[in-house]
Amino acid sequence: MAITTVREPEPQGRSKNQGEGAKSQKELAEEEVQHRKKDVADASLGRARAADVVWQQSGKALKARQKAAGARAEQQRHEGIAAEAERAGTAAEGEQRRHTGTATKAEQDQKRAKAAEREHGEAAATARADAAKAQEREKEFTRQATEAEQEQTKAEADVLKFTQQAEAAEKKQKEAEADVLKFTQQAEAAEKKKKAAEAAEEKKAAAGEQAVQQAAKAAAEAEELTAANSEVEKWSKVATDALAQAEKAETVAREQAGAAGSAKQSGTTAGREAEKWGKTKETAQQQAKKAHDEAERLLKDAVDAAREHAQAQADAATHGRTAEQARAQAEEAGAAAEAHRATAAQARTDARTAGEEAGKQEGDAAEAQEQAAAAARAQAQARAAETEAKTAHTNAKTVQADAVKAEAEAAAKAEGEAAAKAAEAKKAKKAKKPGKTPEAAEQTEEPGTSDAGKTGKTIMEQVKRPFSSTKGRKWLDPADTVALRVVAPVEGPLQSHAGQTSNTGLVRSTAQMGQTGTGINVVNDTLGALNDGRDAWAGHKGSKETGPKSHQDRKKEKSKVIGLTTNSLMTANDGVKITNNAMKNAGDLGGMAALGDASGALIMAFSGIFVVRDSIVALRTHKKKNELKEHFKGVDAKRSGDLRGVLNNLGEATGDLIRECSGLSPDEPSREALQSIQNERDRIEGLRQELLAHMASLRDYAVGKQTGKEIKRALNAGGNVARTAAGAVVIASAAGAVGGPIGSAVAGGTTAAALGGIAAYKGGKKFAKRYEAVRHPEKWARTTDAQEGTEPEPRKFEKSKDGKGNRKRDATKEGFNVLKPLEQGERQLKAQEIYALAAGPAVPAGKDVPDDIRAKMRAFLKTLNCGPEKHNPEKHDPAKHEQSAEEWEKSREEAWADSLNDPERQKEWEDEIAAQLSSA
Repeated sequence: MAITTVREPEPQGRSKNQGEGAKSQKELAEEEVQHRKKDVADASLGRARAADVVWQQSGKALKARQKAAGARAEQQRHEGIAAEAERAGTAAEGEQRRHTGTATKAEQDQKRAKAAEREHGEAAATARADAAKAQEREKEFTRQATEAEQEQTKAEADVLKFTQQAEAAEKKQKEAEADVLKFTQQAEAAEKKKKAAEAAEEKKAAAGEQAVQQAAKAAAEAEELTAANSEVEKWSKVATDALAQAEKAETVAREQAGAAGSAKQSGTTAGREAEKWGKTKETAQQQAKKAHDEAERLLKDAVDAAREHAQAQADAATHGRTAEQARAQAEEAGAAAEAHRATAAQARTDARTAGEEAGKQEGDAAEAQEQAAAAARAQAQARAAETEAKTAHTNAKTVQADAVKAEAEAAAKAEGEAAAKAAEAKKAKKAKKPGKTPEAAEQTEEPGTSDAGKTGKTIMEQVKRPFSSTKGRKWLDPADTVALRVVAPVEGPLQSHAGQTSNTGLVRSTAQMGQTGTGINVVNDTLGALNDGRDAWAGHKGSKETGPKSHQDRKKEKSKVIGLTTNSLMTANDGVKITNNAMKNAGDLGGMAALGDASGALIMAFSGIFVVRDSIVALRTHKKKNELKEHFKGVDAKRSGDLRGVLNNLGEATGDLIRECSGLSPDEPSREALQSIQNERDRIEGLRQELLAHMASLRDYAVGKQTGKEIKRALNAGGNVARTAAGAVVIASAAGAVGGPIGSAVAGGTTAAALGGIAAYKGGKKFAKRYEAVRHPEKWARTTDAQEGTEPEPRKFEKSKDGKGNRKRDATKEGFNVLKPLEQGERQLKAQEIYALAAGPAVPAGKDVPDDIRAKMRAFLKTLNCGPEKHNPEKHDPAKHEQSAEEWEKSREEAWADSLNDPERQKEWEDEIAAQLSSA
């Protein structure tokens, strides 16, 4: 960023050209004041620009130093990587050579293993062939032995079978003999039991003779006798069966004895056959064993040869794999060595790049340090030049004041001499009149009656001041509001109803009521028309100027002409209503229909103008509100309680940073110096963030005010739409098209409901603001420096007994004082703070605001309708201006910026910003 050279203020006794020699001392003093004022502005701009350069370049230097340190660290890191890669590459090359040797040896071993594999493979093949032949012989002898064994087994099975048959026959014989013995014994036992039973029967039969004597036992004895007979019969049958079975068993025994003899004979024959096949099997087994042993020997040789062949084959495969693995490892080691060489080369390149970047950043840091130091020195020079310029400006203003005073004294002296001459002439003229001597004429002239000593003008001003049209209207506004919003809605329906019912008394009462209210309205509207006409003319005269105040003059020129029109229409309507009510008071109960038509038309006319005006303003306000929201996005709004303190701290911190940077040189500073600069920057950054948060809170306030204005204008437009409709109803009512009290009810009630609420709200807000300004003046007290000579003397009030501010009675009295303008409220405070953050460095309130923050707030001012096009609305005219359109816009922008840097226009700007913040 370039640093603008600060122009040293010229000596007070600057030379004057010949044209200036003809100027008065007052004009020369005024020119000198303007020159010195420009010197102050230029020096302040140079100071602010130098401070901004220090801020920018110190930050750039710190960042460059940090980047240079990072680049140096990166360079060292890449150099370490390169060294490590080179070491790893050397090691990889050694590994490559080792694995190559291993692969060569493994390939040689593989060749020897393959030769052994062929040799052992042939031996194994021969042994396998001999073993196969031996196995064939073994199989043949094994077959013969198997056949003989089968025959032997068959014979042995026959021997076993016949032996078993003989044994079974013998066993069955023995069993049959045992059965014979058993059944014989059973028969004998049965015979014995039979004989015993017969003996018992005989015994019991002999005892039957005694049955007669023993009658009681007859039945039991009879039963026992029957049982004894049954027992004899049973054992007789058992004996008979046992004898039969014994005979059968003897027969079986004889048969089994013969079978056993035959089986034994067959077994002997089969035994001899088995012996023969046993010998045959034995011979075959011996031959098979011999062949088996031969086959085992040959197989062992084949297995040994195969094992050696497999071992040779495995050795060949192992050596092949070893060779392949060694070759692969050698290739990998070679690739790794190449990769390490590439890594080392890349790391060396990166190290060179990092070194070059470090050198570049160190160069940028050195350049930034040099520029920051130069800017710090330039800022000190600019500050000194600004102080000198301010002193010269103060002296020039003193000279100017003396010149003005001398000129005023000379004018007063000349005026006094002229007045004395006029008095002498007047005396001489009176002395010429008959009947009067000069002495008498002198006596009739009272002292102090000359033009120079007249005080009538001052007295008239004192008389006019409380009775001016502006203040008169303020006095009448409450009564006018009551008459328009309260009396009219009540009087209208009553008068309409009285006319329909021919109630003469009620007609006259309501007419008198309406005439009284309309009388107040006509006076107030007339005063409004006079005020609007005067303000429109004043605005027209000021609209050709430039500057913040000219914007309000141009607005007045337009808005007051509309106000003049509407107030004139309202005054005419009041006159029509007065006439109509006067006719009703005179006895004409219906009044004049033409006057009703005229009143309705006038109502529709001025209400329609209000609707159009308020609708346009509401739409523009909505757009403006949305544009204001776009500023300071992403910043959390937080109001600072002491903006002056924040700015002072910021100025102090900036001064400390400048002092720290003033000693910087292109050489690398010490770590302590860099840390000190960083600490000051951190402190400044915290204050900058606090300022941005405060600016966001100002934005939120402005957006809120625009929202209120939008709502009020929309409600006003809606109320006037209702009033326009009411005018149409008035016309219809006058023509008799609408019966009953509906015409006046709609005309008065609907309109009063829409507009009366807004009027009451505005009145209440104004009362609350005036009350709060006295009760708690510190709440909205100024937080920035005021323009010199414009700060009003603080008003003194008694403190409240509760210690919570000034007395409530004084605050309430101030609240009802409608003639007292609010000097310092919330809106005025916000406007002062916005101006302080947007003002140039020559203004005390904004001398410590950083340039970039000032630029942000100026952009906000443009959106708030306080931009260059409002400062000077003149369009570029090629025929009039010798500049191009771009140059014209640039010059207009510079004039706007110069205006913001003019301390003498601070009050104008604060008033302009407050007007733009208004929600009215």
